[in-house]
Formats: sequence, structure tokens, C-alpha cells
Amino acid sequence: MSDYIRSEVIELLKILSDETRLAIINSIHTRNRSSSELQKELDKSQATISKHLSILEKSNLVKSNKKGRVKFYQPKNQRIFKLLSNITKFILRQKKDERDRIEDMKIHDTLNY
Repeated sequence: MSDYIRSEVIELLKILSDETRLAIINSIHTRNRSSSELQKELDKSQATISKHLSILEKSNLVKSNKKGRVKFYQPKNQRIFKLLSNITKFILRQKKDERDRIEDMKIHDTLNY
């Protein structure tokens, strides 16, 4: 992996590691939402939502469309959800492997008792 790609991966993971930004991305997965809808849904201040939406827009993860005076936010690229799904599957596999190792240790300890 080149240094440039590595730095881009790190930057993307930093962006996705924020709880509010991840919640925004998940919220706009099924339908476009305004900042006020996100504010109510996530129980965050308007300033907090605006700050995180700005970061998501600058990182090309989210785009907005204006309808009248209201901006609605949507994913810029649906592939982000495939990435998040793969990360979730990876974590679940890791947890399952960990649980299996613990179970194996318990069985081994029981047999040796």
C-alpha cells in the first residue's frame, strides 16, 4: 500500500470513527434527511449536526440537495454501506472466534479437572 493510500485510509477511518458522523451516515441510508431531522433523531444540537455534516461533505461521503430553504442530505456513494457492512461482519467474526476460543478453553479446563 502506498503512503498516499495509507494516509487516505487513515483519514477515512478517522472520519468514520466518530459516533455522531456514523449515526448520520446510518440515518441517511434509507432516506434523505434535513439537518433539523437529524438533530431531533440523534438528539444533538444544531451546531453539532452542522459541524459533522460539513466534515462528511468535505470528505465526499455525503452530499446535499436544497429544496426551498431546506438542505436534505444523502449518501454521496452507496458503497459506504458495503464498507460498513464488511466492517461489521469482520467484528462479528472476531467476536465469534474469541467466544469459540473461550469455550474451547473452558472445555479443555473441564476435561483436565
